[in-house]
Amino acid sequence: MRDPKVRWRFTEETLGTRSDLGSSEISWRMISDVWCFPEVWLIFFGKQGYGYSTLPTVGLNGELKDFILAKALANKTQSQ
Repeated sequence: MRDPKVRWRFTEETLGTRSDLGSSEISWRMISDVWCFPEVWLIFFGKQGYGYSTLPTVGLNGELKDFILAKALANKTQSQ
């Protein structure tokens, strides 16, 4: 891997990642939970929350944090 950075992308419909190893994009409907820690957030996906991605919080502004949490909460509310 030449560039070890992972780039995240957040839209109204999806969230995705891209790195030298490949890319991934999933619907917000797949998000089952978000655990928030000071330096990293764990974004769980799948029906049982078996998989997760780590999102470093450095560089996340308050508006983006609010957007991510609102999308995750909206999905959780709709799936119950």
